Amino acid sequence: MRLVKRWGFKSKAFSELIGDEFKELHGRWPSKTEMQKYGTQRRDEKGSWYWVTVMAAWARQHGRVVIPGVRFPQEVEWIQRQHHWCLMRVDSKRGDTFARDPHHICEHALDQFDGWNYIVSNDGSLDSLHESIDGCLLDWAEVEAGVRARASNPAQEPAAAA
Repeated sequence: MRLVKRWGFKSKAFSELIGDEFKELHGRWPSKTEMQKYGTQRRDEKGSWYWVTVMAAWARQHGRVVIPGVRFPQEVEWIQRQHHWCLMRVDSKRGDTFARDPHHICEHALDQFDGWNYIVSNDGSLDSLHESIDGCLLDWAEVEAGVRARASNPAQEPAAAA
């Protein structure tokens, strides 16, 4: 993954957390259907924020993190609460690479969400995708640097465009 290799992030998907816990109980990695069922079951038993709590503990241990496969509103809400984090969606018009179960909530819970900081198109080459992601990260770093500078010197406001 580009964010791990080039930018030094640690990566963990919510589905990996689910798979890890399932494997601990059953001694094997779950199928996609088993993962969806188990993840939903644990969310129902422990509360809708269960997996977010588990991810938050993991993220605290690893610092710079990327969390692929965000699928639920509470996951997005938690990410939005973190300082200096951004939400990036990677879209493709080529059709689904992986079969989606239209009946499972995790496949469509964020379809109408419009609060992404960046939406990246994955309709070209891998190099093109990498360039787009790098551009978003560089842009985000500039935005964050400006926010931090203004926070440390609130009297200094950016000049208005003519």
